[in-house]
Amino acid sequence: MIDTQKITDDPHGRFWRYGRFYVRHYPGDGEQGGKTHEVGWQWSLLRKGTIGFGLSTSDCGGDSFEASVSLGRIGAFYFSADGFWLGKQWGRLAGKEFPRDRHLSISCHGGLICWNLWTAGMGYNPKARWRERCWNWQRFLGWHPEHVSWETLEVIRTVVPMPEGTYDATVELKRGTWRRRRLFAWMPKVHHFTGGITPDKPIPVPGKGENSWDCDDDAIHSSSGPYSTVHQAVAALVDSVYRQRTRYGSGPEWRPTTDVGR
Repeated sequence: MIDTQKITDDPHGRFWRYGRFYVRHYPGDGEQGGKTHEVGWQWSLLRKGTIGFGLSTSDCGGDSFEASVSLGRIGAFYFSADGFWLGKQWGRLAGKEFPRDRHLSISCHGGLICWNLWTAGMGYNPKARWRERCWNWQRFLGWHPEHVSWETLEVIRTVVPMPEGTYDATVELKRGTWRRRRLFAWMPKVHHFTGGITPDKPIPVPGKGENSWDCDDDAIHSSSGPYSTVHQAVAALVDSVYRQRTRYGSGPEWRPTTDVGR
């Protein structure tokens, strides 16, 4: 039996970019005892991913072999064989004294180089920790920015306008500093701005109503994000309240059941 499958939920996805193709053979009640033989190919092209390769073997439900190659934005390719000669021979490399479930892989992603050197899928061996590790090469060379400090720029009192009234609130604006070290210590520092707004009284929103304990009114107590001004903080909080009231209530015109506000 030959099967194909598009493995993306995107209605605009294409089979040539995200797909699976596999061949299955059912030998019946012969010497194989009715086992299923299967060979499969899978691919995911033109998307962000890791760089590396992997090999694994398992005897869970039969002798299986899997191999994968990831080429970053070019894509990733996967191959699997279950119940065939290739899976059986690969499984024997583990040896009788080791579990049949073994993994061999090397990958590079997110500033890390990770490896599994013939490790078992289950269990932990403290004597061979080096065989399953990740190395942060960016941090080792000093490219990865390290946090230095937070600096409070302003603490401002403001109001949050809502249909039922205004809410007194406090806005705190901060600036974080990061810097690189070692080989890249000469590069300028990196600054990120963040802010938080906390109303004196939580702003009511309707409960989700998905369970018996969240049918009553809920409330938003604070909001934080990459805010560099008071206006951004207030606007983000108001938008969050309206979004909750529209999703779980009657819309932006939803009102709390009790008198609130200033």
